[in-house]
Amino acid sequence: MVMPPRIPLLLLLLSATCGRGNAPVAGPDPAATEQTRARIANRASVDMDVYLVRNDGQRIRLGFVAGGETSTFALPATLTVGAMSIRFEARPVRRSGQTVVSEPFGVSQGEEITWSIPPQLVVLVMPRAGLEPARVYSQGISGPLDNRDTATRRA
Repeated sequence: MVMPPRIPLLLLLLSATCGRGNAPVAGPDPAATEQTRARIANRASVDMDVYLVRNDGQRIRLGFVAGGETSTFALPATLTVGAMSIRFEARPVRRSGQTVVSEPFGVSQGEEITWSIPPQLVVLVMPRAGLEPARVYSQGISGPLDNRDTATRRA
């Protein structure tokens, strides 16, 4: 008598499932829960490379945060041990903005440090033919900022 092909497959799955019934459930890794983290919110429209700056002046690149995004970085104990305080430095990737340095943060094992990179003024000059004003635009603003920010340019 020939068994249908589905029955051996069903028996195999059933035995595999029953065999794992008494396995201990692994909890979260204690080393991972005690690791310090940095949550960086980039409110600027420009992409930033983020660095950790120790109080002894050592600068270590943590990673990249796209404009308008938030990223979390693990801070290994090798970066924070012996540091009384740390700062963060955000540098524009394409040199289209300004470098920003955070206030000093105290460091405790297992804590999450949150820093927000402020929005930056992005200047776009739109030249016109002849003598027409060039307009200065800012992130999120669709017109000239005010009369002082409008300049006359010659083509």
